[in-house]
Amino acid sequence: MVAALTIITAHDTVITPIPTECPIKDSPNRTVHLPHETDCTKFYKCNHGQKVEMICPEMNEKGDRLHFNPKLQVCDYPENAGCTSSTKNPTPSVPTKPTPPTEPTKPTKPTPPTKPTKPTPPTKPTKPTKPTPPTEPTKPTKPTEPSKPTPPTEPTPVPTPSQPTCSEEGVGQPHECSCEKYYLCKNGDLVLRRCPNGLHWNDLAKKCDKAVKTSCIKDKTLQWYY
Repeated sequence: MVAALTIITAHDTVITPIPTECPIKDSPNRTVHLPHETDCTKFYKCNHGQKVEMICPEMNEKGDRLHFNPKLQVCDYPENAGCTSSTKNPTPSVPTKPTPPTEPTKPTKPTPPTKPTKPTPPTKPTKPTKPTPPTEPTKPTKPTEPSKPTPPTEPTPVPTPSQPTCSEEGVGQPHECSCEKYYLCKNGDLVLRRCPNGLHWNDLAKKCDKAVKTSCIKDKTLQWYY
């Protein structure tokens, strides 16, 4: 039940300084009162360091209540109390139902710590490569002089030997330039023959004979021609 504070006269003593908190121990000479935070018709009475809410009495038949005067520590007429924090007849606030406490959430299982990964070994620094020395510029080659054309050589005239004639059937005739060859007359034509075993043609004996007996001195360089 909310108690009321009796109105005082103008001869009461002003309390200075105005208290803002309840003392831990109550004074035997006087009771400490504190103004309400939002309602001028209410105040707090200090009791062993605790605030007890009180309300001022009605001042007329309309139900208007007195206001708390913090300077005089009593309920007083509004024009004397100087309170402006509430309406003339404030409606007492209806206490709201406290919300039920929410159930604490179950703690989740801590996730196992991840295994630390092995640090990668540092890569070995690559050895600096030696700079390649600059290549020397190649010296320009001298242009080659054109070779003079060689004059054409005149062909060596080949002697034309005299062609033997077929004089008698079956009789041999000496070769123009080869000692080992001879001609044999056959049916009016000359048939080329060669002496065997390196023998020479003996025109006197009309047969192949030893070289010492034939005394052949023909130029053998012309043998390829025939």
